[in-house]
Amino acid sequence: MIFKQTKLDVLDNSGALLVGCIQPLRASKLGAGLGGLIVCSIKKNLIKRKKKPVLRGQIFKALILSTKVATKRFGHIYISADKNTAILVVDNGPVGNRIFGSILFEFRLRNLSKVVALAETFI
Repeated sequence: MIFKQTKLDVLDNSGALLVGCIQPLRASKLGAGLGGLIVCSIKKNLIKRKKKPVLRGQIFKALILSTKVATKRFGHIYISADKNTAILVVDNGPVGNRIFGSILFEFRLRNLSKVVALAETFI
């Protein structure tokens, strides 16, 4: 579960490395879970000379890709990750054009085709 002030690693090539959660969107009292949207602020970014990266302190929406809390899969299988990860999104899709690492199979079932197309591997 992702709450306010939770820090997440960023898995896309948008230029951000670490984000902090400001507010979970459409979440219950327990917080945002896998596949949820959050409003976040960039805490650490990758500085490039040729391209203008996302800057520290900018506000974005982020899609949660994995959490440390176990999530239930088909049957009685639970899956958890070793760190909380997310990708930055805007209204029409992801900010980056590549996702590093793997994402869960449940994103195919949720009709997130733009995210699924950028992913390298599925778990």
